[in-house]
Amino acid sequence: MCYDFAGSPSGSEKKIRQRRRSLSQDQQAQAAHELSLRFISAPAFSDARHIALYLPVDGELDTRPLIDACWHAGKQVYLPVIHPFSPGNLLFLHYRKDSVMVPNRYDIPEPRLDIRDVLPAQRLDLIGTPLVAFDNQGQRLGMGGGYYDRTLAPWFASGAAPPYRYRP
Repeated sequence: MCYDFAGSPSGSEKKIRQRRRSLSQDQQAQAAHELSLRFISAPAFSDARHIALYLPVDGELDTRPLIDACWHAGKQVYLPVIHPFSPGNLLFLHYRKDSVMVPNRYDIPEPRLDIRDVLPAQRLDLIGTPLVAFDNQGQRLGMGGGYYDRTLAPWFASGAAPPYRYRP
């Protein structure tokens, strides 16, 4: 589904988030299942070892089936953690079935910070980001905090980011 945000982005974002939250559990489960199938069949998945995903909040697409599929395929999964010393940025921490989770300032669960579990963004092979929607050019409309944009900007500016974007 594609939206035109030229009018009133904040009003459009609210409507989209409301629609997303109104999906039935069956619809949400079907979407999560389809995401998993498409993601693991993407050409980049087979070679990827380090994959960053997110845990769903506020009606976001449930990535837990995809996380399970990644673990089953022997991939290492990383979750975003709000950077404690660099405001507005993220760290990516290795996420395991037994990871201790703590709520961040937005009450979103994230792995407890342990420097031994941090992987620099430029070492991630695939990154799945949450979004509210995407525009007619396929550009991501996030939640408005800019965390991913700031965190990944140096990676894209360096030319080290993959030359493709896969949108399942």
